[in-house]
Amino acid sequence: MQGLLQRGVRVRVAEFVKVLGVDADFPLPDAEVRGIAVDSREVRDGDVFFALPGTREHGIRYLNDALTRGALLCVTDEAPPGGKAERVILVPDAMDALCRASSHFYGNPSSSLTVVGVTGTNGKTTISYLLESIFESAGFRTGVVGTVNYRVGGKLIREGLTTPFPHQLQGALAEMRDCGARYSVVEVSSHGLAQGRVRGIEFSAAVFTNLSRDHLDYHGDMESYYSAKKRLFVEHLRGGDALSVVNVDCPYGKRLAGEAGGRVVTCSLKGEGDFTAESALLTIGGIDANLRWGGGSLRVRSSLVGRHNLENILLASACALSLGIPPDRVEEGIEALKSVPGRLERVKVKQGAEFFVDYAHTPDGLRNVVEALIPFRTGRLIVVFGCGGDRDRGKRPIMGEVVASRADVTVVTSDNPRSEDPRAIIDEILPGCERAGAVRVSSLPGNGPGRVYLVEPDRRKAIGLAVDMARPGDIVLVAGKGHETYQIIGQERIEFDDRAVLREYGA
Repeated sequence: MQGLLQRGVRVRVAEFVKVLGVDADFPLPDAEVRGIAVDSREVRDGDVFFALPGTREHGIRYLNDALTRGALLCVTDEAPPGGKAERVILVPDAMDALCRASSHFYGNPSSSLTVVGVTGTNGKTTISYLLESIFESAGFRTGVVGTVNYRVGGKLIREGLTTPFPHQLQGALAEMRDCGARYSVVEVSSHGLAQGRVRGIEFSAAVFTNLSRDHLDYHGDMESYYSAKKRLFVEHLRGGDALSVVNVDCPYGKRLAGEAGGRVVTCSLKGEGDFTAESALLTIGGIDANLRWGGGSLRVRSSLVGRHNLENILLASACALSLGIPPDRVEEGIEALKSVPGRLERVKVKQGAEFFVDYAHTPDGLRNVVEALIPFRTGRLIVVFGCGGDRDRGKRPIMGEVVASRADVTVVTSDNPRSEDPRAIIDEILPGCERAGAVRVSSLPGNGPGRVYLVEPDRRKAIGLAVDMARPGDIVLVAGKGHETYQIIGQERIEFDDRAVLREYGA
């Protein structure tokens, strides 16, 4: 993670090993630990290398490389090839050891911050942006660790993981602390929770957005997926006074509300929670609604579009208000946020039609954004989307059906195919389009009635088709990649930004 704070407190090797709770069976070097690494290629002179178990291989394979590059020690839970090796410390759980060591190395930064964790299938990024805007409007410097980027003390640091490795996360929190931040908002993924990456973080509050099908290639089933999410609310909250904010319109949220730790606050657009929304006006220009709780209320005006974003606003507001932010500052913060990168983000392409880019890449996420746009079209809704490779194959036909049953024109294309053949991925999407009753066409459709779909594996060309066919009154949605500025094909990351491609075709 280039650009993040890499120095910690001054820790000598003996103290570092003591934190691990084990004894070394060799003389420890009398030296200062300069950093922590989990990738042998990133080891610098004076670092401690943590060899972790991976999905394909164990990091202990790279012991010699790490030592050659200057690692003082290797901490691992796997005996090195050939048995005992000098400068290797064996621990029962390498990830747990990494969490404890990282927190100590960076001076336990979460103890100096109000850390809010946001988890759920959809909505994490939007809620993190909303909370950041609210806290900043209230006069508190805020840091964010999220899917789009890290924002630390006004610096933007690009990052591809929702939840980074523990030493990276602790380093980011330390930089926020040292920049004078009061709040930190952290998007917490199910992978990070299942792998124990957030151990050592003291969360003052946690927000649950929703749970729907995603990551089943990793978790196996929805129960395991839910159990991973629940860990944030039962294992990682700071104490009994910590806050759990839960969306009970989601069936899993209703369940979580009875199982979460701390002070539980519920939210519902159906009037079934502690916080609710009333008199909501949803337009292509945004949201105007009243939020109510107990004896209080406030009016929110937002540029964000769609009912799902009203839900995000409700959750963020409930969290901020429950943490003591005044209602007028909540109103101000919500209104100040004009857009979220890659989340129903408007792109100016050509006159008369509306163009949006969104990160939606799950059945529920796609349903939310498509249904958010349907009421506002006076012409057709045209949706360009694909499915990622090397991920849950079972959701592909579901996504095809979700889009083709709602859009007037569906353009099925490639997303991030990774190691898979893009056409093979598309072939698994198409049965869903057929189930939706959409008719396959091979050329640009006119303005005739009926839902149709066409296939263009080249994402750039697919976006071009959508721009070419768009007429005044049409709405075009390009879904799946959102803020991403690359496309993963095989082992390569090539430069690709849906927003930039739209502008190219509109020029």
